[in-house]
Amino acid sequence: MPGGGADPADSPRRACERELSEELGIEITPGPLAVVDWIPAPSQGFAELIFVFDGGRLTERQIEAIRLPEGELTEYQFLAMPDAVARLTPADGRRLLAAREVVRAERGPVYLEHGNPPPR
Repeated sequence: MPGGGADPADSPRRACERELSEELGIEITPGPLAVVDWIPAPSQGFAELIFVFDGGRLTERQIEAIRLPEGELTEYQFLAMPDAVARLTPADGRRLLAAREVVRAERGPVYLEHGNPPPR
């Protein structure tokens, strides 16, 4: 991560705020938690938890303020959901779709396992 990496004292919500600021140059306060996804990573010897927060809709002013870090990101795009999902890994695409459903339904967060609902 830019600036020497993650701060171990950051909460997931604070880390989200920091990454948005570092990667896009904009200040956004994340909304409610939408998804918690458990990701196996046996090759690394551990698993990860990914937290997805509702980012809301960007205003024109926020869009105009986007500044990408030189040498790290070269462009950004706004895509229709099917196009965004097609560019992601299958697990990331499932996670994005699950988050959209939570936000649309205005319900609490969902728990996933590698982008899928856990078996019952």
